[in-house]
Parts: sequence; C-alpha cells; structure tokens
Amino acid sequence: MAYLIKTTWNNGYRCGCCYSSWEGDDVWEEDLEKALSRIPSERPDSTDILDFDIEKISVTDGSTGKEIACASLSYPTGFGKSAAYSFSCWSGFTPSGPFEVVYEREGKTVVPKAWADVLKEMAEKKRQAEIAEAEKQKAEAEKKLSQLRGG
Repeated sequence: MAYLIKTTWNNGYRCGCCYSSWEGDDVWEEDLEKALSRIPSERPDSTDILDFDIEKISVTDGSTGKEIACASLSYPTGFGKSAAYSFSCWSGFTPSGPFEVVYEREGKTVVPKAWADVLKEMAEKKRQAEIAEAEKQKAEAEKKLSQLRGG
C-alpha cells in the first residue's frame, strides 16, 4: 500500500495583499509509519531557504483516497491590521488523535491556551477598541452639536 504526502507552502506573509501559497511536490511513501512521521505535532521551523512556512501537510491512503493524517497552520484574521502576526496555531490529527499547539508572534513561544480562546480574546479586544472609538466619536459629535446650538 502507498500513502500520498501533500504539502502546501506559503510565503510567510499573512496580509491579503502579500500572501501567496502553493503546493509542493507530492511524495509517495510505501510505509505507513514513515508517512505519518512527516506530520509534525508542533509547528515546523521556516525553511533555511528564504522564510517559507508549511501551511498544510497531509497523508492520504492511496488505495482509498481517504485522508488519514493532516496538520495545518492557522492565523487569526478579521481582527485588524497585523493581528495575523500576533498568534498562530498548528493543529491537525493523526490516527493517534487530534492535536493543537498555539504560538505567540513568530511561532517561537507556545501559549498554554486553546485556539478558540485566543480568537475569543482577540474578538473581545477588537470589540472594546471599537466601543472606545465610538465613544470618542460620540463625545466629539456632542461637543460639535453643543457649539452649533450656541452652548
């Protein structure tokens, strides 16, 4: 039996204007254990050539077409400028079970939190910033109204 190992890379950028990804060369492995050993349970370091990141790596059973192991890199999006650089999550599954490791900044420091909790905290921080901005705009509008009314 053979196992297909697929790897997707990205250029290390996380903003929509600069980000790009591409698939690497497919690799076939005859031995299941060797194929599964290609799925790291922690985020792999960037390559020595430039600063590319592995975005996803998967192992598919060649006889059934079923994905039997996978790991991928996630970034927080939708939380404002440069938020995607604040955390990353390397997660996936193997036959021995699921895994998830959350990192701070450039993937060097492990954060003892669940990815869902990190995203909730970032959403709350963004909400608080939006409230503060709205209150500031409201105060400025009330001041201008007061001036226009002659007060």
